[in-house]
Amino acid sequence: MSDVSAMMKRSKDYLKGNGVEKSRDKARYWMLMASYQGSSEAANMLYDMSRRTSDEEKREEIARVIETFAESGNVASMVRLSLMYRDGYGVEQNELLSMEWMRKASEAGYEPAASKLFDLMAASDDPRVRNRALDALAPYAKSTRGSTVIKRAIAYREGYGVEKDLDKAVGILSEASKFKRKWNVELYRFAAELIRRGHGVADSLKRCRVDSKDVDMAKSLSLFSKDRLYLPLLEAFTGKRFSYVDWVSQRPDPMGTMAEDFNTVINILNGNRTDDLVRPANVAAMLNGILAQSKEQGLLDDEGIRSVFMKVRIEDPYLKQMQDGLTTLLDIFDRLCKSNGIRYMISCGTLLGAYRHEGFIPWDDDTDIYMMSEDYAKLSAILKDNPVLMTLDRMYASNLKGHGVNYAHQVVFRSPKLRIIHLGVMTFDYVKSADDEGWEMYRSYIDERRKKVDAYTKEDKRSGVDPLSDRRIRAIYRDAMSNFSKDLEGGERNAVALSFDNPIAFAKRKLFDYGDFFPERDMKFNGLMLPAPNRPEVIMDRLYGNVMLFPSNLLVHRHAAWDEENATYIRNYLAKLKEEGYY
Repeated sequence: MSDVSAMMKRSKDYLKGNGVEKSRDKARYWMLMASYQGSSEAANMLYDMSRRTSDEEKREEIARVIETFAESGNVASMVRLSLMYRDGYGVEQNELLSMEWMRKASEAGYEPAASKLFDLMAASDDPRVRNRALDALAPYAKSTRGSTVIKRAIAYREGYGVEKDLDKAVGILSEASKFKRKWNVELYRFAAELIRRGHGVADSLKRCRVDSKDVDMAKSLSLFSKDRLYLPLLEAFTGKRFSYVDWVSQRPDPMGTMAEDFNTVINILNGNRTDDLVRPANVAAMLNGILAQSKEQGLLDDEGIRSVFMKVRIEDPYLKQMQDGLTTLLDIFDRLCKSNGIRYMISCGTLLGAYRHEGFIPWDDDTDIYMMSEDYAKLSAILKDNPVLMTLDRMYASNLKGHGVNYAHQVVFRSPKLRIIHLGVMTFDYVKSADDEGWEMYRSYIDERRKKVDAYTKEDKRSGVDPLSDRRIRAIYRDAMSNFSKDLEGGERNAVALSFDNPIAFAKRKLFDYGDFFPERDMKFNGLMLPAPNRPEVIMDRLYGNVMLFPSNLLVHRHAAWDEENATYIRNYLAKLKEEGYY
């Protein structure tokens, strides 16, 4: 095959899996062959698809190819060679050569290279180089291109070879014809500086050329956020320390004020705001950053942080109704288990909620438990004829990348329409040990079966068959559920592990010492006293690490719609159950 375009197409097919099995190595090979045929486009694409490779020989070969095209005058290759010298990719790291090749690309008429050269010089450890960073933009001094203008403004904001002048920096921003949204971080940095000087939020955003939608958002939310929350949201987005902590530390009730403000911004987020600032990851970064800095400065201790979490509330009547339904489900389930000698314990978010909030995590809309397989079998038999509750076992398609079919257990109300609220059951069984030997035995057992399930799933999808109907997959699960403890030598009951009936992404959070689980202990949960693992801190540390953090997907993970229709049905159904004496 000598046609360059055919080689590049073959490379892309392997990269994307178009008609062939995905293979990044084969994709690189064909793009390299196209490069050797004289295609600079192929050479540059080869580097772009290979930036993450750790194979030094491949890096060196790619660097030689890129250097050949850069020396022949290809501007795109000059830029990539500059980045190679910056990162030490296939060549020895060299700051001066990195700047030199970016300068050549800029002098060849490629304006974005001037902006990149500015970045290289501004990041230098040598103050003499930093002070000349503005020179990189000199060939394009009259340009209105957003990237060039914003770098010129940064030079005045930071004082790179000129006297610091925020007003001049902000004034320069007005010269740009427009800014792409990717520059919002820098625009927000300018706005934050103005706000710190006492300028109004909306006015600062407008002066700094922030998107008009964000300015409108600032105006519409000012009544709720009291304006003072915009600066910490900006600081979270731009990676600055939180001046909010200095301000709140001077309040008569710092903890109460902080909790009130946290509730404000979380409930604004619950109103589906999706701009750069009021989005889950940035709100979580703001809240976690304020807590961490407050602890660092001695404003809050661990118990104070827990108290702030305890005060968090979601003002959503539909979510409240769902949580009431889940509480009723837990109440009926708990009394049934205790009256029949069935062991279980709260787990995952339910356990975290009990520990941190003495109830639901404020934005949570499901419940989870651990249960030994033998107890789940007993529960299933008892609920077979129960008029209110039932077990629901089902295979489902995993959302995890590269994973096939999983198996789930739930306890639900018999009413099909009410299954929007459910109790997720993770079944555990006894294994040999939780030490390194036991861990390796468990890992091998799971990996072997997981690979078979995933292979069958891929085969089914290629053949247009529904994997959920594949008898081979069902047979693997049946065998694992029947023989799990025997296969893993659990007779002495030294440890417990998550059975293969729900193999989520693999981690050590699925294998525990017997003493981590038993004997159970009671914990408060939404007015109930529910059994929990003997060592909840061990379980939560394995699951979440630091539990005194807001998740980056704050309010994103929902199991059902929070709406009037669902809330009304739950309310009416619970009233009916109460009237009939079930709780």
